[in-house]
Amino acid sequence: MATASPSSIADPPIFGIARKWWVVVTFMPSLALMGLNSTIIDIPNLVMIPELDTDRYRYQWTIGASLFGAMIGMAMLRWLRDRFGLRTLYVTGMFVYAVGMAGCGSASDVPRLTPFRFLQGLGEGMVVSNVLATMWREFPVQKDLAMAFYGVSLYFGKVIAPSVGAWITDNPNWHWIFYGPAIVALVTFILSWWILLPDKPADVTPAPFDFPGLWLLVIWVLALIVCLFRGQKWGWTNSREWVVLWALFLFSFIAWVTREAITDHPLIDLRLFRRRTFVLTMLSKSLYVINMYGVISTLCDYMVTTRGYPRTTAGLVLLPGALAMGASLILSGIIVRGWDRKSRIVGGLAGMTIMTWQLSVIDLYTDKWLLCGLFVLWGAATGLVISPLLVLASEGLTQTEVVTSAALKNMVRIMPGTFGATLIGTLVTRRSDANFDYLRQDITHNRAVAENVAGALTTHLTSQGSDRLAAHEQASHVVGSYIHANATAFASQTALQYLALGTAASVLLALFLRPPHAGERS
Repeated sequence: MATASPSSIADPPIFGIARKWWVVVTFMPSLALMGLNSTIIDIPNLVMIPELDTDRYRYQWTIGASLFGAMIGMAMLRWLRDRFGLRTLYVTGMFVYAVGMAGCGSASDVPRLTPFRFLQGLGEGMVVSNVLATMWREFPVQKDLAMAFYGVSLYFGKVIAPSVGAWITDNPNWHWIFYGPAIVALVTFILSWWILLPDKPADVTPAPFDFPGLWLLVIWVLALIVCLFRGQKWGWTNSREWVVLWALFLFSFIAWVTREAITDHPLIDLRLFRRRTFVLTMLSKSLYVINMYGVISTLCDYMVTTRGYPRTTAGLVLLPGALAMGASLILSGIIVRGWDRKSRIVGGLAGMTIMTWQLSVIDLYTDKWLLCGLFVLWGAATGLVISPLLVLASEGLTQTEVVTSAALKNMVRIMPGTFGATLIGTLVTRRSDANFDYLRQDITHNRAVAENVAGALTTHLTSQGSDRLAAHEQASHVVGSYIHANATAFASQTALQYLALGTAASVLLALFLRPPHAGERS
């Protein structure tokens, strides 16, 4: 398939500076927005849910709408690129994203928020995979550098997002979590219209659109979203609705994979999974992303809900770890390129495993500065991984294959990350309930420690003027709250331990990585 010449994309210079550097300046803000979007509401969620007059189950529909939109945008990347070019697709995606974010900011309830979250996700899907493919093309030699720019924008944005979200929620309010990115997206839209050159592929006969592939994709994605977001409410495995939808997901997913593998013009070319290196990098990336999303969401909930820290304080505690990740990403992509890619991947994943396990020691008494220090080391290890992982996944591919692989890479980023965090949240909830049922046995009648604590509290409250009966009820409530918080802290420990074990599996997978053979490059 013939495409526009790379040299025609890179020239002419602007103000004496090579166009590829202007492309980086254009893309980095948009990628940062996409990275921020995935985790920026982890802390503000606690404010948004009551203000939207909803509960966490109904609120999950907004998350599912964003995920669904992103999957559709990514799936159609190659087909749209063949017809319009990456530049047109990028600016269109930024405009759609800006409209979606502005609508989210103005929404006052879940029914109004959900369609705009879909638009925001659709725009994100059109942009983020597009950027990866374009950066790969613009830096034909400096691949590690290109992926470092990509990673430092997208993945650094994910880690710094809780800090940014916490600050915006208090200054001025959560609506600006959406309004702010909408304004930046419009500026980026204008800048990209000027910087990027038209690049519609020349002499290309567009392939017919794969409607069956799209419909099967829609069915299995929606079925999976509903299964995972409603499983906790309906009951895992013992609900007829859940079992039916899970069967629908499995059937449609298998049918989709079969369709995309055998058709001459697939929506997404799954033949890339015939490459050993591509499979291993995607599996490693899935576990990597699950760890990232899971650790961030668990720590945000632990600090704000379990420990009761102010939102801004929680954000500041996580901020140094985000900065460490950004620095590590730059070092991995620019300074330590002599350290081979496999070693960086294995070393980073091993560091993530160790530090996630260390983070699992958190309890109701963990000093926030200890947590901050452990998160810094986790962030430093996390930053080593993504640049070499993306380079190995794309090495040896044609530009057309890179476009397809970009969509697959971002599907692997969004799907496991979102659902991994959802399952970890479910695990924390279920383990909290189980732990509470066990721990509350210690506050039953005739338990000396519990009675002594409750008695001391009752005496103190009575001395402050409370009625004896009311003081006793207040004391019992305080003891019960303490036990519940303790149960949640233990559940967070369990969740982080599972995340550490999952990342350890990715280390084993990474040990088998190797650059593609000549046959794989052709």
